[in-house]
Formats: sequence, C-alpha cells, structure tokens
Amino acid sequence: MAVSGFVVSLVGAILGLLSPILFYLLPLALGAVGLVLSGIGWARARQPGRSGKGLAIAGVVLAVIAIILGIVGAVALNDVVETL
Repeated sequence: MAVSGFVVSLVGAILGLLSPILFYLLPLALGAVGLVLSGIGWARARQPGRSGKGLAIAGVVLAVIAIILGIVGAVALNDVVETL
C-alpha cells in the first residue's frame, strides 16, 4: 500500500505542477486516493517486521502537496473565469 500511495501521490503532484489550471481535478482526486493509500501503508508499516514507512510518509507528503496544487488550480481557474 505504501508504494501504490506514493506512486499515485507522485502522479498527482506532477500533474498539479505541470498545469494547475487545466488539471485541477486530477491532483485533487489523486491526492485524496494517495492520502488514503499512504495512510493505510503507514499503519501497516508500524507493525513489527514490516517495511515501507519511508515511502508511506513520502506518499502522505506528496498527497498533501497534490491536494494543495489542486486547490490552487481551482482558485486560479475561478479567477480567470471571473475576469472574462
């Protein structure tokens, strides 16, 4: 779960950086999914004998960044539409 959460969050953050105005829904959705998957991975990594805690933490951080970029993109799109 930690690896899948990291990958989904990374894709969401990259899409949010590339074009926050055009892809604002994708970073929000991928960030939310990545946050859930990374959270599950983090909880599983805390069990004895399990690994993946670092990837789970990185996934949570990237998911939060993706969500923030999605919000910024939505606000920017709203400002653009209002000025038209």
